Amino acid sequence: MAYVNPLEDIQSLIGNIDTWPSEIIHKLFMGEYNRRNVFRVILFLYGNCVPIGLALHFYSMCNNHNKFLAVCHFTMLYTLWDNGLHSDCTCNNCAYYDMHLKRRMWVNRVLSERAGSPPIPLGIENTGTHAEYIRLKLLEIFGYVPENMSG
Repeated sequence: MAYVNPLEDIQSLIGNIDTWPSEIIHKLFMGEYNRRNVFRVILFLYGNCVPIGLALHFYSMCNNHNKFLAVCHFTMLYTLWDNGLHSDCTCNNCAYYDMHLKRRMWVNRVLSERAGSPPIPLGIENTGTHAEYIRLKLLEIFGYVPENMSG
């Protein structure tokens, strides 16, 4: 399937990018390509039921990531989780933010959060000093203007 604007397609599935965890937005646009960063992004996209082709296309457009390694990581993890081979995924590293439930979840079950857990920072503004750069990249790549910037 060809995606004209993968950001719009993903937003139609999981909500406006400004409601996504700031950590994920930062890793998409600013994070160096390493195993931990790509794992966190893939876990978020997979957990929120973004199809692999759309997720990979979007990820590849956001940053100058290694395309070959991205395909390998996305394919391996999506296949692993699709086939239920994630029983070891019980540590904090396998928790993602579910956009529909507005809470953290394990890839394989409900996450029991401790009372008083700090809220998860959401949106572009909470990416710190990189917010302006990320807004410019969204405009350049996807023609996207965050709502708080359009007025």
